[in-house]
Amino acid sequence: MFKLHHVGHVVKDYDEALKIHEKLPWIPSPSGIIYHPAVGSRIRFFNIGDMQIEVISPGGLGGDPAMEVLKQRGEGLFHLGFYVTDFEAEIEKLRKKGFKAEVTFFEPVGGKQKIRLAWLKPEETKGLWIELLDETTVPPMF
Repeated sequence: MFKLHHVGHVVKDYDEALKIHEKLPWIPSPSGIIYHPAVGSRIRFFNIGDMQIEVISPGGLGGDPAMEVLKQRGEGLFHLGFYVTDFEAEIEKLRKKGFKAEVTFFEPVGGKQKIRLAWLKPEETKGLWIELLDETTVPPMF
């Protein structure tokens, strides 16, 4: 089963973006700042009901897809993130339908566990990154 978990918003100026999101009346307090050491990004989630907005400021270190999106398209929608209940079975179904579904791990600084996820790249989805999160590996802070 797939469930929309978050919408990724890529920004140039992290602090300015947070000020804007914090002013919006329907967005309650944000999560703590998450630092993605592999690419140098700063990330913060804002809860809206049972989904979230993920604000991402790319750090510019090697291979950061958020930085590529920012360079190519500017600020705005980066990706849709879905919780996946039976991760391996769903990834296999996607691969049988021709998607690459590249599995990787994200280990936030200070995190106690790695989050398993897969990406469908924009070349496969008409321009949109799709992130699939293995629900069994996502800690409560997300």
